[in-house]
Amino acid sequence: MVVTPPDQWEQAFRSMGFSEAGARSYAAMTRLTLDNKEEPERSERGATSLREYISALVKKS
Repeated sequence: MVVTPPDQWEQAFRSMGFSEAGARSYAAMTRLTLDNKEEPERSERGATSLREYISALVKKS
């Protein structure tokens, strides 16, 4: 797994083809999401796992 340090996020997004403004925006959204992570008090889980759901979508395409 590759972990990009926060001070390199903008450059990482730029290297993936994002514009300067886009990279700055995505880095800010990433920072906001990770710094203010919220978890639901009570989550509801269905009978289908995420892996099963994605596998079914891939098989359909």
